[in-house]
Amino acid sequence: AYLERLAAILPELSAQAHWDIVFYNAGVDVHADDRLGRLSLSDDGLRARDDMVISHFRAQGVPVCGVIGGGYSTDVPALAARHAILFEVAAGYAR
Repeated sequence: AYLERLAAILPELSAQAHWDIVFYNAGVDVHADDRLGRLSLSDDGLRARDDMVISHFRAQGVPVCGVIGGGYSTDVPALAARHAILFEVAAGYAR
């Protein structure tokens, strides 16, 4: 439901205004293993979300400044890997 709602709302947001830049808080508290978020995204879901946001605004020529946030896990390596997904996705657009 999360990704479907995001896919629906991105065009709505873009129709409301012209964006000079987008600051994207790519929080990982939406991950299934996060103890607070409870939105059940997998690592692949995080990747799909980040790609959806970046590709949407890139297609419109709007630069995206992505920042990491959220994530409430005691498994620090797993949390770091989830945060890294944003940068892995963004790097794919830099080529």
